Amino acid sequence: MVNSPLPRDSSSAPRITRPTAHLILVLALLGSIPAHAEQISDPVKQVDLAHGGGWTHLIDVLNPYAAFEYTYDSNILRLDDMTPSIGSRSDRYEELDVGFTSDIKDGQQQYLLDGEFSPHSYQSHSELNYQGGKFGAVWHWTAYPTLTGTAGLRYLRTLRDFANQLAPKRVKDVRSELRAFGSADMDVLQNWKWGVRGDYADISFNNTTTLDIKKSTAGMSMTYVSSAGNELGADLEVVHGDYVNTNGSSYDQYTVGPTLTWKYSVRTQLTGMIGYQSRNYSGKGGPFRPERPSYSGPTFNFALTIADAGRGSLTASVYQELSNLTDEIPDYAVVDGVSLQPAWTLSWGMTVRLKGSYEHRDFKDATGGSARLDDVGSLGGSLEWPVGRHFKLTFGSTAEKRSSTRLFQAYQFLQSQIQIVGTL
Repeated sequence: MVNSPLPRDSSSAPRITRPTAHLILVLALLGSIPAHAEQISDPVKQVDLAHGGGWTHLIDVLNPYAAFEYTYDSNILRLDDMTPSIGSRSDRYEELDVGFTSDIKDGQQQYLLDGEFSPHSYQSHSELNYQGGKFGAVWHWTAYPTLTGTAGLRYLRTLRDFANQLAPKRVKDVRSELRAFGSADMDVLQNWKWGVRGDYADISFNNTTTLDIKKSTAGMSMTYVSSAGNELGADLEVVHGDYVNTNGSSYDQYTVGPTLTWKYSVRTQLTGMIGYQSRNYSGKGGPFRPERPSYSGPTFNFALTIADAGRGSLTASVYQELSNLTDEIPDYAVVDGVSLQPAWTLSWGMTVRLKGSYEHRDFKDATGGSARLDDVGSLGGSLEWPVGRHFKLTFGSTAEKRSSTRLFQAYQFLQSQIQIVGTL
């Protein structure tokens, strides 16, 4: 972060050779960008297959990009202040992303394709180096004016958050997720819309295999759409989670309740859901693993969005949910949270974004009581600056603090980064 200089002590002084070499490589790859390229502020170009041809059209279809990010993290392993450091407490790491994002239009059909290869290189904790990445293929289909839907496949490979591991143990866990999904929406009666959806996810970890899970999700909704575009409906969702390497951890869950979308104005919209949720585990615990608690109770999620009209935007949310923290913990927590995300558009195309959030996490024990209570507060911001027609610079910083009733689970950290992105 340009405005937040890194510590100057000699033991943690940054090594310039490796990030400088990577940055030079990115600039070299992007130095021959053609003059007809779209502006970086609109990185995903929609392409009609019925027009164009040759290499120029191929570049427009693929929309390739490259990015380099350099990050400083004051507490890379998310350790409590009382926990002895495992090597250096802080670290600096580089991320080099090479990928593409395609938005293809063919008549009434739309195809979204994206892929990214993302190696991460840590300076002090080289044992954490890993090759991340993602891939997605989504088809937004239209069969009739009254029948539309989606079908897609997504893959994600990333590092498990160290905050979701119990101290003092810290294990490098690379998380891989392969997800297939589909949905269909049909206009049935006047102002009424019926929808169905399905999702299957295969999530695995290269180290903590007891977290490997296969999740099947099915949902159905019936919604009334007014002439003003407001929506009021009812939704049912059923989830089966199968922990393939752990007895007694698989569960069945359902959520049912009303949904709301209210467009107060062209730029202002309120979306909401109130539901009753029930989760029941399929097996008993063993002598070294207590029975996992079932859950039944309310959930809700409300979000107020004020869209960007050339000046700024705002999203405010309040929610209560049942969470496995992106399927990175074996149990669950009842999470009550609020978040606020304002943004402002400045001169020269620059955009300032802020995000503040607070969550109270209630982890349950075998009796359904509180086994652990965490309070997590986070505050972050970024400045995005398009440089010319082909590059974008982003400066960002995030501070987070967690308190916990469980020993050694509190932590705090400051993370700052600078990123440069270029597209063809």
